Amino acid sequence: MGILQNTGWMMISEASARASRLLTIIVLASMLSASDYGIAMLALVCHELVRLLTRVGAGARIVQCNDEECGVFAANCYTLNWIVSIAIAASQYCLAPVLADYYAAPQLTPLLQYMAISYLIYPLVAIKVALLQRNNHFKHIGLVSALAISSDNLATALLALSGLGLMSVAYAKVIAAIVWYLGFYNANVTAYKPRFDRKQIVTLLKFSLPVLLSDGLKTLRGQIDVLIAARLLAPELFGLYSFAKSAGIGFAISLNHAFATAIYPRLCVYYREDNLSKGLKLVTCVGVAICFLFLTQAALAPIYVPMLFNNDFANAGSLVATLCLCAIPLLLIDIVAMGLRVQFQLGAEMFNQMVLVVGLLLALVMIKPISAEQFAQVTVITSYAALPISYLIYRICTFNMSNTLPNSIGIRSMRLSK
Repeated sequence: MGILQNTGWMMISEASARASRLLTIIVLASMLSASDYGIAMLALVCHELVRLLTRVGAGARIVQCNDEECGVFAANCYTLNWIVSIAIAASQYCLAPVLADYYAAPQLTPLLQYMAISYLIYPLVAIKVALLQRNNHFKHIGLVSALAISSDNLATALLALSGLGLMSVAYAKVIAAIVWYLGFYNANVTAYKPRFDRKQIVTLLKFSLPVLLSDGLKTLRGQIDVLIAARLLAPELFGLYSFAKSAGIGFAISLNHAFATAIYPRLCVYYREDNLSKGLKLVTCVGVAICFLFLTQAALAPIYVPMLFNNDFANAGSLVATLCLCAIPLLLIDIVAMGLRVQFQLGAEMFNQMVLVVGLLLALVMIKPISAEQFAQVTVITSYAALPISYLIYRICTFNMSNTLPNSIGIRSMRLSK
């Protein structure tokens, strides 16, 4: 019931958020040309990849630690979050012109620079969010997430209709960050003041850096096709592909992230109770049920895409359907990743994600797709080929766990004390 409740609240959050996202896609598709739409999506991809660094990965350590360690980790994580967020905001601001020059899209510069402001808002409540996850208070998390994402989407649509064009995407990101802060400001969790204990910071980094790299590789795995398509495809074809990605698998990627977020605290509880195998079986059953949603979306895509979108994108139904099929292996791979993380097999989780990214990168570089349809086909085939590889890595790394040595990053693979 705990797994279902957590997943249920996050599903409700994503469903409501995606309803507003659909409205945003319709508005942007009607207000922007295909090439401008591609630039907007490229800016969002770059922003999300960089924003991932601000999460550090230390929040996962707060969720996983025992009760005695929680206060110390939370206080030091507060400080670590601020250091990283300030550094990342400054880096994105300074690197925006470089990225714009690389993609020959000068409009990227103001988009990325303005969106960097949002990084300075999230650390204000990041620890409260981690503590809510630890306590499995996903009703609060789900409702605020839905409100923040819906605010992002609706603000984008309204600002675009007001004539702000591409900048509507950037302004909406700051608005969403403010809503996120307000939603968690009065969260019913223990408040901690920032602390800097060198020993604890080092301990956090030993856990956080592999988690950060794994999450970064996971995000890159989901977006690397867009980054490569922006270089290989003509602007109109790239706009078509990025539209299909956001209209199809965009929903699935956000749902997969919500699902992974929901199951991780519950798997930590099962692990502390020495009953992880049961938790993984339950999580897998729920995951398989969610996969049927993706199949349904793929089947309906050729119907709803021509009905909802204008002539520039009306023929993208089959492309959207193809990309929807990527969501099934990606969700099952995320379950494998959470299973490794909860057992402190962080090196294995990171290696698993690296294999998947390198595999997709090599496939795209070697095949060099010349159309949006070919890009979608390569992405789908590579995603399904990655699933048995991930399962094999999990089986090898978790075989006879009680006799394993400390892993390569120095974190012992031992069960947490209750």
